[in-house]
Amino acid sequence: MLQIYRELPSMVRRDFDYEVTVHQGEQSGKPAVYNHTMEFVVYGRSVGGDTNRRFAMFAFDGSGVRVDIRVKKNFRRYMVIPSVKNFRSEFCDGVISVYLDRPDYFCVRLDDDDNTIISIFADGIMNPLHIPDPADPNTIVIDGVLSPEDGIYHVEEDNKNIYLTPGSVLNARVLIKGNNCKVWGRGAAVVDPYENIYRLSIISGGTEGSGHKLFTIAGANCQVDGVTLIDARCFNYTITADNVVLKNAKAMSTMMTTDGVSVYSGSGARVEHCFLYVADNAMVFSATNIHYKDITIGNTCTAVFPQVTVKDTLLEDIHIFRSNDGIINNIYNGREPVDRVVRWKIKNMDTVDCTYARYFLQIGNMGVIDDKHVVLENISTGSFSGNGAPHKYFKSPYVLRMVNWDNKLFTENYRVDFHNVYIDGHPVTELEESKCIFEKNPKTKVNITCDGAYTPVKRNEIAVNYVAPNRIFVGQQQVTFEHDPLWQDDVLYISAEEILEAMNKTCDVETTEINGVKYTTLDALVECGAAVKAGKRRDFFEIIPAYNGENLFKEDQGEVSHWGEQVCYMVDLVTERDENGEIYYSCQRIRNRDAGMNRFITEAVKMYGAGSYKVSFSCRAQEKGSLRFGVSYDDWQYATGYCNSFDVSTEWQSVSFDIEVDEDMVRGQSLAFRVISGETLMTRFDAKEFSLTKI
Repeated sequence: MLQIYRELPSMVRRDFDYEVTVHQGEQSGKPAVYNHTMEFVVYGRSVGGDTNRRFAMFAFDGSGVRVDIRVKKNFRRYMVIPSVKNFRSEFCDGVISVYLDRPDYFCVRLDDDDNTIISIFADGIMNPLHIPDPADPNTIVIDGVLSPEDGIYHVEEDNKNIYLTPGSVLNARVLIKGNNCKVWGRGAAVVDPYENIYRLSIISGGTEGSGHKLFTIAGANCQVDGVTLIDARCFNYTITADNVVLKNAKAMSTMMTTDGVSVYSGSGARVEHCFLYVADNAMVFSATNIHYKDITIGNTCTAVFPQVTVKDTLLEDIHIFRSNDGIINNIYNGREPVDRVVRWKIKNMDTVDCTYARYFLQIGNMGVIDDKHVVLENISTGSFSGNGAPHKYFKSPYVLRMVNWDNKLFTENYRVDFHNVYIDGHPVTELEESKCIFEKNPKTKVNITCDGAYTPVKRNEIAVNYVAPNRIFVGQQQVTFEHDPLWQDDVLYISAEEILEAMNKTCDVETTEINGVKYTTLDALVECGAAVKAGKRRDFFEIIPAYNGENLFKEDQGEVSHWGEQVCYMVDLVTERDENGEIYYSCQRIRNRDAGMNRFITEAVKMYGAGSYKVSFSCRAQEKGSLRFGVSYDDWQYATGYCNSFDVSTEWQSVSFDIEVDEDMVRGQSLAFRVISGETLMTRFDAKEFSLTKI
């Protein structure tokens, strides 16, 4: 049986770079592809892979299925991740076919570029006997979209069943306090309401460790099955009670401070068969007797983060395809001077698919008590220099580092057992001095054994060198469509509504209706004034958009804003209204002089090319002082014109800055600008009337 879930409502954004079709015997269906995320500049970390979280989801049981993923862009090679699961795949004429004999989660990555990833969530079909009876007084059925006024959904009573029907959205942060509660939500989603900065203030919701998390389980003996969390601005799943089971769960987020699954207290938590693609640490735990099993991870900080006291915890079958900082960070990131007990084990971990990895295990600030035992068994990892995609910022990769800072708790008395650990397919029998760093010589014992009973995992990458047909570029940016371009009478037709939306134009263009869709032509785009030139160039079609001095910033539409927080855990970006009722942006509670607001301009410069651009806006501050305007290219560390400082007062004033964009910047992954505090910390500033024009 094959179940294609009802589509999520339009508030969840679609993506058309891929088209997914699922086949089971004579039955076929097309699940929607979603990509509902904030374009977020991750302060201090590489940009690559932090702007997209594409996914499609369906369910099946019985015989196996074939998942066809049609790619609309050129690529040379692909991977089906995790490699350790050996998913069978084939490629033919732009379609990557992946075969599943049982429900599972996987992702496809093109050319080792995380920005291309599409994740596929194939659930098992729920047993009808397990679906709560709507007539049961203890059952709450959520069907459609539920948006509590304050953004918080409370479950206070014991023994409650909460059932999200497929295709439903709970637009709220969830707090479960009742014991013995169950939440089902396959094919449904929980969307963070605080992503909508025009509706709710993040000051009331809280980010990172403060305020409400997106999904908190604070009741004992609770179970959560299948829920997908989307676009969090805070921690995703948080567990603070005994005997909680979280399974078949997914979390997709791009904003820093969005840890995947955090088990902060209690005992007996079970986290099983989950997919976490988040923009902070993936699994954070400070509790007892936790069991993580079959977790697929992509993240921007550290994949595994045991902190404070961790006892008798097992992580089993952990698959990591991205982890910017490193794989395991056993560091307490606070200042409380208390010795920690550390007893945890990882068995069967593979990081060979990882595009970024600076280290394998780092330990620090954990005290000197003699109760620290870490076991690492059956590990397949790379060389911590990029695993096939070397990364320019990681200068000193290492396998194990014991770090002792002057202002933190001294750390020693660890016992670390490496058993059947392989780096780049080679068994570790001893650690080179350069790869094993013990700062200030703490008392630590490292045991390394290898019995040959474990077969290391190999990266599974397949070369295809595919060139997609009928590619449409607006400037230097490829545009993909829900309704693909098609040929009729030797003329290429393009969806009129979609191409004009992509070009941010409102021209009255000539159209032809084909199969119920209004199409237009390249010539018609020129004739109506939307383009100055359009035609074939090499193996694609190029449209050069007309420019008449208009504002190149697209207005926010729907839930996700184009505006982001720079150093998001150091500032709160909210919206307010002036005396005329007009919206302005306010950076409040600024706690770092590099904090403020940012916005990508990648799309505009790729459409209109290299040259001079001008960013203009009005601003004011809580007190007289200075702000800074800067531009970042691909990574915050490589900014041009970063230190443009300007004076600001308590009255609104207009400012503008010129940006010189060269061809390298146009071809890059991202270009963003920021407005941040000055050299002297400004705790609040406001801005409005932003415009981007090409000079």
